[in-house]
Amino acid sequence: MAMKKQVTILLDENVLKELKRRAKRDFMSLTELIQHILWKSAKTSKRRKTMVPVGKYIELFSRQRRKTRKKKVKRKKKIS
Repeated sequence: MAMKKQVTILLDENVLKELKRRAKRDFMSLTELIQHILWKSAKTSKRRKTMVPVGKYIELFSRQRRKTRKKKVKRKKKIS
């Protein structure tokens, strides 16, 4: 069994409210949700080969896709 370490996080009230709402929606406790978010973040960062600057960690916690592909626009052929 892995030993658990304690981490203290200071969060803004608005962020805490949103995390509680998300935890309730996902049928988790707030602690379980934060552990899940950190686990997913560590898992995805493990696959990356380069270091990510500290400011970019916000992207790791977001639910949006990091790499979006642009749709190819079909160009109309000019009729001469």
